[in-house]
Amino acid sequence: MDSDGAGNIYLANGSAWNGNSSGTHKFAAAVPPAPSGPCAFDGDTSCNTADLDALYAVLGTDVPPTDALFDLNSDNLVDAADLTEWLSQAALINGHGSAYLRGDTGLDRDIDLSDYNALAANFDPNGTYGPYLWLAGNFDGDDDVDLTDYNSLAGNFNPLGYGTAAVPEPAAALLALLALLLASASGRLSNSG
Repeated sequence: MDSDGAGNIYLANGSAWNGNSSGTHKFAAAVPPAPSGPCAFDGDTSCNTADLDALYAVLGTDVPPTDALFDLNSDNLVDAADLTEWLSQAALINGHGSAYLRGDTGLDRDIDLSDYNALAANFDPNGTYGPYLWLAGNFDGDDDVDLTDYNSLAGNFNPLGYGTAAVPEPAAALLALLALLLASASGRLSNSG
């Protein structure tokens, strides 16, 4: 099936066959290439730190001359607001209900000692040895790793993971109910005596 109208047949492994070879071909299934989201700047179908690197390369520039693809909030400037929008869109496209947080170097949905170690190893407040990218602990896109980046990491530090609401365990709910009943009974006893 020619799903893109260009004479190509997409194979299950993502490659294309245009019918210009001889012989017998077995097709598992025709699969069109997955669309890249608005956060996948490098041409693949995932939103990852390589896309952040591409965004960092043009931060602080006007549109045009910078490609409008990077202007995620349509204000004709590629800036920190676009970084914030990228974190939100990338998480959504990658199947998460909430944005990635500044401080999560690996975009693994937790901010832990591995993230801190990346920042600490690259700490360079003047950007002398930069420019630094997301994986190095630069969470604001300003080419250095400084206290602003550290404060982002420290403020979002959550080694158990983020993005999911905590659901109380049944035992915890029972204990809370017992504490409430005990407090209520204690109040009645003190009023009657």
